[in-house]
Amino acid sequence: MKERPIIFSGPMVRAILEGRKTQTRRVIKPQPTELSENTTIVPFPDKCPYGQPGDRLWVRETWSGEWPFRSVAPKDRSSACTPDGPILHDNLWYWADGNPGWGDWEPPRPSIHMPRWAFRIALEVVSVRVERVQEISFQDCMAEGCPKKYAILGTPSQPTPHAWFEDLWDSINGKKPGRSWADNPYVWAVEFKRA
Repeated sequence: MKERPIIFSGPMVRAILEGRKTQTRRVIKPQPTELSENTTIVPFPDKCPYGQPGDRLWVRETWSGEWPFRSVAPKDRSSACTPDGPILHDNLWYWADGNPGWGDWEPPRPSIHMPRWAFRIALEVVSVRVERVQEISFQDCMAEGCPKKYAILGTPSQPTPHAWFEDLWDSINGKKPGRSWADNPYVWAVEFKRA
């Protein structure tokens, strides 16, 4: 079993904590090579950088420590010392939970800088497959964290789960060349469960 970090935004962290998100799609880099109109070299799922079934992912998310620790680098906090002895780490606030109503917190630290000791969510990879992003099914849109209100079809003013996911996809990937919904890139479709 291997462990790897994976970054999620605040809304997706909340969806994981609520049990709505059990899949993620990530752009394959580099994209598979198209040899001809009918032939494409697609990577094997066992080469997925997010792991294989049974591997673990630890979620990186936006976080803060207590104000007195603001000058201690996150990587050094697990070994910081005081006159009273070593400190394992300070209390943490996870910004996916909203703004803290109490406490004296340092400014939010980006998820990319979250050290391994600070994570709170572990995921186990259940399956990995390769597909085009537009191949996502209704059930997979829901497993991506789509709010249940979008599952009620037939209301003209209510977006469908596919429209919700398309908007989410483009908000994350739309500005990067070759990665927008319209570009229909190949993606790693990773299914997971809370570990």
